[in-house]
Amino acid sequence: MKNFWPWLVALGTPIGIILIFTLAYTFMYSARIPQDRIHEVISSWAIVLIGINIAIWTVISVWRIKEDLTFNPFQWKGYNELVAFLVAFLGLHILGIIRRLLDLEIPNPVNFSFPIGFLSFIWAFEEVIFRAYVFNAFGGILGYIISTISFGLHHIGASFQYFLYASIGGLILGGIYWKTEAFWGVFFA
Repeated sequence: MKNFWPWLVALGTPIGIILIFTLAYTFMYSARIPQDRIHEVISSWAIVLIGINIAIWTVISVWRIKEDLTFNPFQWKGYNELVAFLVAFLGLHILGIIRRLLDLEIPNPVNFSFPIGFLSFIWAFEEVIFRAYVFNAFGGILGYIISTISFGLHHIGASFQYFLYASIGGLILGGIYWKTEAFWGVFFA
């Protein structure tokens, strides 16, 4: 039963997002609401629903970390934390620069007019789920692959391009976490 929880979290997080968007669009279409209004309503509520989904899976992940892992992934690793932060920060910004240089349009249905503090909680919870729990529960290359794919799938509700972009970001963060074992450095990047 030990392997059940990591799979549930790895798959449940993106499936929850996909279900939220599917149900919302289905409800709005069946209510015969104009398409431009549907997008407006869903984008304004998406971040709240995503936040609720992420919060639920974070609670499960923290609970399972205590049950499934033989070590504390939140333990401070000193110098490795600084290295992880700098490399992750630089890597993610280079990814953003490449996206802009190639003029890649990455559509996102989420209205980002929410306070940055609320969004920061969502981003932080994603690291707890995908790096601290899913990555460590599977371990090694399998943990790296599953956490990266799951992280990308978690963002597929936005668009396929966003899935690819998030997957590359997951590769960067997961690779740095794997090599440094420094959760907080990746967390704050």
